[in-house]
This record gives sequence, C-alpha cells and structure tokens, in this order.
Amino acid sequence: MLHELQLHQVELEQQNESLRAATVDLENSRNRYRDLYRNLYELAPVGYLTLSRDARIATINMTGASLLGEERHALLQRPFMQFVTDKEQDLWSLFFRRGTSDRAKLNCELNLVRKDGSIFTACVAFAPIPISDEGTSLRVTLADITDSRRAEQARVEEAFQLRDALTREVHHRIKNNLQVVVGLLRRAVGKHPQALPAIEAAIAQVQAVAVVHGLYGQVVRENVMLCELLPVVVSSVSELTGLPFSRKGIEEAQGRFLIKESEAVAVALILNELLTNAVKHSVGGVHEDGMPQVRLTRGEAHGCVSIMNRGCLPADFDFEAGRGGGTGLGLVRALMPTLGMRVTFRQSAGLVEVEVRIGEPVLSVT
Repeated sequence: MLHELQLHQVELEQQNESLRAATVDLENSRNRYRDLYRNLYELAPVGYLTLSRDARIATINMTGASLLGEERHALLQRPFMQFVTDKEQDLWSLFFRRGTSDRAKLNCELNLVRKDGSIFTACVAFAPIPISDEGTSLRVTLADITDSRRAEQARVEEAFQLRDALTREVHHRIKNNLQVVVGLLRRAVGKHPQALPAIEAAIAQVQAVAVVHGLYGQVVRENVMLCELLPVVVSSVSELTGLPFSRKGIEEAQGRFLIKESEAVAVALILNELLTNAVKHSVGGVHEDGMPQVRLTRGEAHGCVSIMNRGCLPADFDFEAGRGGGTGLGLVRALMPTLGMRVTFRQSAGLVEVEVRIGEPVLSVT
C-alpha cells in the first residue's frame, strides 16, 4: 500500500507539472493573442466599429477614433449619424437599414465630418452580426479614401483637358481645310462666271460650317452659345455680301443659351441662309442707312433671332408648305430639327421679318 501511495504521488506530481506547463503555455498564448489583437484591431490602418441596433457606436478602435477626431471614450454610445454630412444622412439611413434587415455585406462612400468640422471621404463597409432573433448589429470598417479620390479626380481632369485640347485641334484643322475649300471656290468664280450665284451660295454654306468649327476650336466646352455663333455668322454674311447689318443684343451673352453639339452646324446653316436671303431680297434696309436688322432676345426658356429687312413676300408665299421660296429656304426646311426650332415669316408695312425661335432640346439654358 505504501508503494502504491508513492506511485500515486509521483503521478500527481507529474500531472501537476504538466498542468503548470499548460498554464504557462496558455498565459503565453493569451499574451500573444492580446498583442495580436492590439496590432490587428487597435492599430489597424482602418477604423473598426461595432454599431448597435439603433446605430450607436458600441465599440471602436483607436484608428476609428482618430479618423473621427475624438477620444474613444467620448465616442461610445454616440449615434453614428452625427458624423455623416447633412446631404448624405438619407443615404446612410438607407444603407444601415439594408445592412441590418438583409443581413448582407454592403459598402458605400460617405463624406464624414470630424469634431473640428473638417470633412473626409470614407469607404464604409458593413458586416452584419446576428445577436438574437430580434435584430442584428453591424461591424463597420472605415477607410479614409480622400487622397485617392483627389488623385482620381486629378487624373480625370487631366484626361478631360487632353481630350479638349485634341478636340480643339481637330476643329481648328477642319476650319482651315474648309477655308481652303472656300479659296478654291473663289478661284472657280473667275473661270465660270455664269455659275457665280451657285458658287457664292456654296461659299456661304461652307463658311457657315467653318464658323462652327472655328468656335469649337476656341471654346473649352462641348457646346457653343447662341450669342457666340450668331455674330460670327452675321459677320461672315456681311463680308461675303458687302452689306452690314444693324445688330441688337447679339454681342451680349443673351440668356447664355448653349446649342446642342449635334445641332450646331444645322443652326449655323439655317441662320446663314436666312441672313443671305434677307440681303438678296432686300430693297433697302430697315433704317435710313440701308442696313437690314438682326436682333437676339431671350424668352423664359428659349432664344429668339429676328431678321428684318424692307421687301415683300410673294403673294402665294407659305414657308411651311414650301411655296414661294427658293432653294435656300428649301435647305432651311430640310435642316430644321424636328423639335426645338420654329421659323416664322411676317409681312408688315413693307417690312419682312423672319423670327427664328430656338428652345429645348436644341438649346439649353446655363
């Protein structure tokens, strides 16, 4: 019996030694886990938060507190909504509801406000944590992406600037090529004087197209304004016909109407034909100086170009029906956009007035 007791004591001592060794290992593992937790959670490069079911901050790591600009203890039990900008609070509410109800991983970008009032852009990722059958809390990851967004915006702006520069260069070259065409047509006048009217009409049309490309070669936006296009077309017609126009309102930014890019050439050709037609059929200007008149006015959502000269419309004239007009007015009818533009002729006391009303979608107001 003494021998058995001695053996049992040896076994107990061995078990005790094993237990002490296991305790030491467990303590070492706990220390390693504590260090790992501190490095991976507390000192992580992103912010970690846990939000309760009512969107209050239940836990937050040091990085998250630093991102929000406050001490960690001051953030606990605070509504996360307080750090979302006013414009994006509805977006945050929507994502929070989806994250807690759908129990799906979601992410979005939000502009958050620090305690000092500074704003930063954060990538917010949600991971639901089921806590009971009655609801779900959210584990939230915050990453400051302000610098990356600024760099991306800078790259986009640089790409747009490069595109604009290339576009302007292309339009400039097209304008130069069209001017070469005009020069060739002028040379053809001397060789074919009998074709003078047709060649002059072709020159006017080519110049109208060149005007549009010339404007696109100067501006840094995709559209040109009506108050930019009209005076250049008027000057082009005056130069070709030798007859100046009395101008009212066309040198000013009347209404700042932008012409849709796809309609700019058509609008320029229509104005060119109507101005040329006014000079061709004028029997004396509106005023004593003999000049026809061009006026640009603005309406609530449209621009109006009025061309007036002394003359008479044919007895059977009907622009919409195509009666009493030449090939120039036929071209105007063919180029008219389906929506957004209307041309009206009026005869009053020896004066012919053409009103060109242009609105959406051909024009947009800035």
